[in-house]
Amino acid sequence: QTAKPRIPQLQNLRAVQKNRTSTGVAEEARLYGRAVTACFQEGQPGTCHTGMQLISEMEERGGKLLPSVELYKQGIQACTKHELWFFCMTLFEAAMAAHYPESSTVLPPGRDSEPPPAPRKPPTAAAVRAAEDLWLAALESCGPGAHWEKAIELLDRMEQSPVLLGSLPPPPPPPQEQASKYSEQDASGAAVLRGRPSFVSAYLHAIRACERAGQWRRALLLLHRAQER
Repeated sequence: QTAKPRIPQLQNLRAVQKNRTSTGVAEEARLYGRAVTACFQEGQPGTCHTGMQLISEMEERGGKLLPSVELYKQGIQACTKHELWFFCMTLFEAAMAAHYPESSTVLPPGRDSEPPPAPRKPPTAAAVRAAEDLWLAALESCGPGAHWEKAIELLDRMEQSPVLLGSLPPPPPPPQEQASKYSEQDASGAAVLRGRPSFVSAYLHAIRACERAGQWRRALLLLHRAQER
């Protein structure tokens, strides 16, 4: 039987909590972050589960202890390695609810009503990059278990994500001869999004999930869809 690995960062966090050592919220957040990162970097199913538990603790307390997008992404990547797909989707939806409620299908932590409307201000470049990385990690997690239906669903949601669409300038008007083919979805910026490297990677992840499931027709349809856009 393999001994459960010791995580010094986790032991340090628990020691501070057990002894009720005087520490500020910011310092406790750093201790949590280090412990979560160490658990996921250990890369074993048991430590991934521990990392999930720590993230749940942080979500329950909220405020400055709310996990960062990077922590959620690390968790998804670690759980993907061990094909813990349910954990991957749980982390992804939790991250969306906490940081990108306008793109979420669930309510943010601590909220018992509908998510607020999408923010009017364009997101920062850092927020867009973090969101793209999060989507790609979730899509990649669908590959090992051949979860092709979920991959396509995530791809569709990504193309309509307000945080990503809101980062784009308005697209130029279409040529007169192509006006009939210029859909409302294209006008929203989705067509421009598909030309970005992150969306190329997103399509590749979805296509791979279809291939692993033997859904060759779906894979070809996605390929044609990407090329047409």
